[in-house]
Amino acid sequence: MKSSKKMFNGVFHGQKKEIKDIREIIRKFTKPEIECSVGKKIKVDTRVIYPIIQTLVVQGEKGFTVTEIFPIALVIEENNEKYVISILESLDDPEIFIEMIKSK
Repeated sequence: MKSSKKMFNGVFHGQKKEIKDIREIIRKFTKPEIECSVGKKIKVDTRVIYPIIQTLVVQGEKGFTVTEIFPIALVIEENNEKYVISILESLDDPEIFIEMIKSK
């Protein structure tokens, strides 16, 4: 995938702009919504694995929609214990994901 710098090449609607300016212009026209949810559980022997999925939806004023769905963590339940494995570098509060499983 091309970087935004190569894609825009500093020109936006015929005007020379810095990349940070172009990103700010794009943010003004979009309304991102971020949501975390629990995916379908997977049973493996005595373990149950719950994927935690983050969904990002960006809706523009002109009617376009962009959706990104990606896993961020796994909650694993075995022997009546639950623990979290982060797919990201770090998690601020892994207990949040365990609470999401309890409410399901």
